[in-house]
Amino acid sequence: MKSENKIQTQQLKDQNDDFCRFDAVVIPPTNTFENIDCMEMLRKCPPKYFDLAIVDPPYGLGKRTVKGGTEKNTQTKFIDDLHRTNWDDSPPPQEYFEQLFRTSKNQIIFGGNYFGLPKHRCFIVWDKLTFIPTMSRVEQAWTSFDSPARLITINSNNPNRIHPTEKPIELYRQILKEFAAAGDLILDTHVGSGSSIIACIEGGFNYYGCEIDKEYYEAAKKRIGRAFRRYELFENEAVVKLTALPIKRNGQNL
Repeated sequence: MKSENKIQTQQLKDQNDDFCRFDAVVIPPTNTFENIDCMEMLRKCPPKYFDLAIVDPPYGLGKRTVKGGTEKNTQTKFIDDLHRTNWDDSPPPQEYFEQLFRTSKNQIIFGGNYFGLPKHRCFIVWDKLTFIPTMSRVEQAWTSFDSPARLITINSNNPNRIHPTEKPIELYRQILKEFAAAGDLILDTHVGSGSSIIACIEGGFNYYGCEIDKEYYEAAKKRIGRAFRRYELFENEAVVKLTALPIKRNGQNL
């Protein structure tokens, strides 16, 4: 006899009339950050549930993610982390992209040039202002939008970073300003340092994020807590709503 608690796997047609794996529907709680494998959530999520997915999955670069440069390269301190987790040894499986496209209306995928994604008109080039010969100065993000390409210039050298591929909060602020609408529900499948969540809360966007690594998850929660000095939690039918006021220092949001 099958266990009653076992998730039922169904076959549903996607927008291209093809069949894909789809687990019994579970609505992800809005404005929530969870320590889980994103695939667990994606397989259960209803089609086109998220308005916009802004994701930064592993590129499959291995130790090349942090090696190279000098003491000015703030990523070199994460070499031990890569040995601990091996999280960037391989890119996501094809099913990840299938589920991402199934569950979100639009997508922005950092490192899109590594994944063999479909040709599309709009892409984002992030100029990181990195002047280390062995490190990439720019990074590309693939998007599903039919609009002109964008160039965003923001310094990536943060000595206080908590993740080897941490992206600045300001980068997410600009992306949300350009590509998201008020009230949109934003998905981040690989939250990492928490920059995307902080930008969503500041901008008044709804969000859902997950991070599979427990240590990065705990560090991101602390970073979010440092960025905002007051939380108000509202529970409504098991959905937790989070609002916060940003901490300011010298007139600037942290």
